Amino acid sequence: MCEDKNAIGEHTAFYDECRDDARLDEWVATFTEDRVFELGGAPDTVGPEALHAMITAMTTVGFVHMTLNHRIAVTGDIARFVGREFAPDVGLRGRPQWW
Repeated sequence: MCEDKNAIGEHTAFYDECRDDARLDEWVATFTEDRVFELGGAPDTVGPEALHAMITAMTTVGFVHMTLNHRIAVTGDIARFVGREFAPDVGLRGRPQWW
């Protein structure tokens, strides 16, 4: 089970790096076949085309993403990851402007 949890942590880091580096096709590919992006208070984003459109619109914002407080539960072949995301604005000069 520790190997599974480590693999999920590595996958999450890759997910954040792809998004921050504007490697959009790679970011979309980090999702499973059913591809659903859930964000509390917003409609679900479903499918690769919708995910690509969403992340394309978000890349101009200028954030660096860090996923914190990982909780990974593995039951048989199912793993559930819950974490908090910290995304400071890097601003026009590339320096973090924490909020």
